[in-house]
Amino acid sequence: IIFHLLQTEQLTFLWILFILIVFGNSSVLITLLMSKNRKSRMNFFIMHLAFAGKQKKFTFLLERGDYLSEVYIKKSKNF
Repeated sequence: IIFHLLQTEQLTFLWILFILIVFGNSSVLITLLMSKNRKSRMNFFIMHLAFAGKQKKFTFLLERGDYLSEVYIKKSKNF
């Protein structure tokens, strides 16, 4: 039963982390794209860094998809 609780906590943490990363990187991208007068090398670098972080998070979900689907199937069978 302890292993089941750890899986639930890990899954919850991963989803919260995913939502925060996507929201944070999206807000950075939107802010930098909306500010037309602040074109600089640093903003260009930050924008690409936010985009790369967002892409990496989606890739991470694809890599961990087998684990997440197993947990989801186990949870749906319990109901």
